[in-house]
Amino acid sequence: MKIVTALDGQHSPGPTMKADQAGLRRMVVARVAALLTISIWASTYISIKLLNVAFSPLSIMVVRFVIGALFLNLLSPPFRNKTVFKEELPYIVAGFLGIFLYYYLENLATSLTHASNVAIIVSTIPILTTFLASIREKAARMSLRHTASLGISFFGVLIIVFGSGTFAGMSPAGDGIALLAALAFSCYTLFLRKLGGAADGLRTARKTVTWGALWTVSAALLFGDLPVLSQVFKPEHAPHFLFLGLFASGFCFILWSRAVADLGPGAASKYIFFVPVISIVLSAALLREAVTPAKIVGIVLIIAGSLRDGARDRRVICPTDIPDARAV
Repeated sequence: MKIVTALDGQHSPGPTMKADQAGLRRMVVARVAALLTISIWASTYISIKLLNVAFSPLSIMVVRFVIGALFLNLLSPPFRNKTVFKEELPYIVAGFLGIFLYYYLENLATSLTHASNVAIIVSTIPILTTFLASIREKAARMSLRHTASLGISFFGVLIIVFGSGTFAGMSPAGDGIALLAALAFSCYTLFLRKLGGAADGLRTARKTVTWGALWTVSAALLFGDLPVLSQVFKPEHAPHFLFLGLFASGFCFILWSRAVADLGPGAASKYIFFVPVISIVLSAALLREAVTPAKIVGIVLIIAGSLRDGARDRRVICPTDIPDARAV
């Protein structure tokens, strides 16, 4: 007869406990991946600001996305399946909206205004996407609380743009272009809903970045704005391009896919609101940009409105509903 003691089973956890531990580890890894991705994306404004001294916005994009496209194509070879133009067309349009147009406007804005301003204004992408979805779909109509959240966040943007009074070292045109960039990415996000589950995150990232790189190179050829390779490979420039290409335009898409898959779009999307804080800290430390009271108040209002809006479940899409979307 076997005698069962209180010590039996203490050192052999059951399948439920093992599953809980594995789930906890997966959530921790996903949250670290999300925070690391957002931190890298927020710091891209610094590299772009420094590169704008020697390169045009378009030439920066050429180098960045060619590197990113090559990296993603190495990870996900494009010739495994037969390509049909009709199936490829949505990715062509998505590459134009979300890669070429969005980043061109964003880089242009960074050359005209403070890097932290661009980061703050672009952080309204989830709110703009929600607003556009509510116009497009009857099922996504906004409640009074939803509308109030939008109002709070946009009031924060207005304080940042117009709160300085003298606009010393700032550009209303640059801030307006940054807002257009956010709008372009919001349209890109809504357009990508048509792709649905047609491809995994890595494949979607590879296709959109590759087509975006082709759009960018075509525009650079048209305007005669190709980068000078001798300048690209200079020690003071090459590390920034490698950072933008390999990490921000390639590796981050993989991390973000993991974060969204494990945390879910709603939980992962909250991390995008850390972008303004990270960007302002880095801009103040590296670019010596002043942290004005208007920026502080604007950040508080944008984050408050965005988190208030994201606290409840919504049936509308946000940029993180697709693996390769920014926080951009």
